[in-house]
Amino acid sequence: MFRCQKCGTVVAANVRSTKIIVASRPRFYEPRGQDPSERRGRVPRFRRGGRRVRKRKPYDKGGQGTEIVRELSVCPKCAAEFAVEAEAAAEAAALEAAQATIVQAETTEAETAETEAPQLETSPLGSTGESPVAVADE
Repeated sequence: MFRCQKCGTVVAANVRSTKIIVASRPRFYEPRGQDPSERRGRVPRFRRGGRRVRKRKPYDKGGQGTEIVRELSVCPKCAAEFAVEAEAAAEAAALEAAQATIVQAETTEAETAETEAPQLETSPLGSTGESPVAVADE
C-alpha cells in the first residue's frame, strides 16, 4: 500500500507504483581515475607470496547527461494520464521544431535570392558608347 503523490489516493496492496520524472536538469560529469596513457607496463595479477595486487579502477572519461531533480510515486491511473500528457507534449515539440526548420529554410532561401539577384553591368564607355575621356584630335 502506498499513497499516490499526485492525486493523494491510497492504493491497494499488490499494486505497483510508477515513478514519473517531474523535473530534471543537465549535468556535466568530470573525468575520474587515472588517464590510460599514464598506465604503462604489465601489471601482474599476483605477487610472490600469494598476495593479490589491488585492481586498478577503470578510467572514466566523464561526459554530460541529465540528473533527476524530482520524481513522484504515482498510481497506475495517474501514470497513464502522465503518459498521455507527455506524448502530447512531445508531439507539440516536434511540430514546433518542424515549423522552426521550415521558417529557417525560407529565410535562407530569401537571403540566397537577394544575393544572387542579377547585377547591372556598367560599361566603361557609358550609355552612349563614347569614351569617358575626350581625346583631342590632331
